[in-house]
Amino acid sequence: MFTQESFYTIEKTYHEMLDASRFKMRRISLWVIFGVIVSGVLIYNILSMVNAFESSNEVLGLVGFVGFVLVFPIVAFVMSYSYKSSKIYYNYIYKEVIEHINQMEGTFYQYTGKKKYDKAHREIIKEGGLYPAASVSVDNQIFGYSSEQYPFNMYQLRDISSNGQSSTIHFDGIYIVLKQPVASMFQIRTNGRPHQKEVKYKKIDKIDKISIYKPEDEQMALTDQKYLDIVKKLMYDENIRSVDISSNLSELHLGIQYKKYPNKKIKELDLNAINSIVKYYMDIFRIIDSLES
Repeated sequence: MFTQESFYTIEKTYHEMLDASRFKMRRISLWVIFGVIVSGVLIYNILSMVNAFESSNEVLGLVGFVGFVLVFPIVAFVMSYSYKSSKIYYNYIYKEVIEHINQMEGTFYQYTGKKKYDKAHREIIKEGGLYPAASVSVDNQIFGYSSEQYPFNMYQLRDISSNGQSSTIHFDGIYIVLKQPVASMFQIRTNGRPHQKEVKYKKIDKIDKISIYKPEDEQMALTDQKYLDIVKKLMYDENIRSVDISSNLSELHLGIQYKKYPNKKIKELDLNAINSIVKYYMDIFRIIDSLES
């Protein structure tokens, strides 16, 4: 865990980055305010020159419209004083946390911050067959090796589909891909049904809220029980909303959705807050190790 001394440099850099992002927001707001006012004055002068105003009401209408437009940059300017950019967390704080864990545990996890839309992420969802492969956005990604040296990728991502009028969130949470051989194919899930076109699944059992799916011509294998126990154990956590896991024989795909993200919406970054983030990631890495066969 971080000590007050080791946290000092991170805290100092965090506030410097936060001040810079707030200053940028205020500067943009002021330029927009200036541009709207100048545009309003120019429009008024041009319309006055061509005698476009037939009454004072039309002048008041123009003033009212300009005032309405000004509301948005003024609000943005005021809010900038308390604004907290999530990019600082994704591109700096979480990276420092992972580096700290590497130093503590002797690991070599590689952290990558926010990524632009990439079709490869959609393919990952498709291969897992846990959720519809729609529009996938990744907040961060961690690559590493489990305790038995199986490579894994952990993504904090959202999988969303839209028809132009409304959007559906299929998944918003931690998505883990562990590359290791698995004895059988299965899906064990607390949410929804399989989304795998290449394999036809049937539900063979349901225990409490946990549904067990196997390919149509297969029954539950002894090795599947381990993953059922993992899902049961994870669901004891009251903050976890759903857990879904699948095997395609060469990989394990695990999706965890939270009721409240442990590392999101941190009101104030202090020693306790950053150590809670360390604990969150350490818990995830332990879950990954538990998946090993």
